[in-house]
Amino acid sequence: MSAPQAESTEEPPQPTNKHSAPALDDKRQHIAELISLAKQDVAENRFTRPAGNNAYEKYLDVLRLDAGNSDADAGLRVMSEHFLGQIDPLLQEKQFEQAADLYDQAQRVYPKNPDLEKYQTNLQQAVAQYQEQQKQLAAEQKRRSEELKKQRQQAEQKRLAREKQKQQELAALKAQQQEQAKQAAVEKQKQEQQELLKQQEQLQQEKGRHEQQTKITLMAETATTLLTQNNLSVSK
Repeated sequence: MSAPQAESTEEPPQPTNKHSAPALDDKRQHIAELISLAKQDVAENRFTRPAGNNAYEKYLDVLRLDAGNSDADAGLRVMSEHFLGQIDPLLQEKQFEQAADLYDQAQRVYPKNPDLEKYQTNLQQAVAQYQEQQKQLAAEQKRRSEELKKQRQQAEQKRLAREKQKQQELAALKAQQQEQAKQAAVEKQKQEQQELLKQQEQLQQEKGRHEQQTKITLMAETATTLLTQNNLSVSK
């Protein structure tokens, strides 16, 4: 059998005189009929609705006819306990607004219910506990958020440090390459100068040999000329 559905959270309708006794002589019979109809309404979950056809209004009509009627009093208490009985499952599900509405209905239909204070305490404690849990959860979420933010900042700082180190290494490598290129250019220029000096020395040496050969040739020619002249002189 399925659990009865929770009653509407709206205010129960104000009782009317629809079920008032038609005559004083059949008052008891009328009260008995109202009690029977009210119990039927309770069995069919018509606690405070619909207006004009619910157990709450019929029990109030009975009490209006007989203020001390025990059946009506007991019936209203049963209704109140019905509402209270649905509160704990709602509290477990954190449905505090619905639980509070049911508590209000239980209190309206039977303010004398001795269990009202207990359920009111349970409701207040559940709400307070939930609020404290939410507060702790918010604090934990804030802590985690701040920790995550800190971790991200540290990771970013490390990334920037690695990037800076990489740039420094690249700059150092570039400077080293430039220095090596500069030294290579200087060395090349030095080698070129040495080669040029060597070529100049070779040219000078070649020129010297050429001049010496020319001088020897001139001396030989001069000697030959002188010898020829001497020979001619002797012949005469």
